[in-house]
Amino acid sequence: MHTQNQSLLDALNACIAACEHCATACLQEQDVKMMAAVSAWTGTAPTAPK
Repeated sequence: MHTQNQSLLDALNACIAACEHCATACLQEQDVKMMAAVSAWTGTAPTAPK
């Protein structure tokens, strides 16, 4: 079963890593209002670099 779901597990691990990166970056952001403005302007939340 594990080998059948390996690609799913890999994708989930990549997603977790991206979410952790964004959460850490947000916690360290000094200009939170800017982040909200960018999100509202683009209609999306900021994303982690690839």
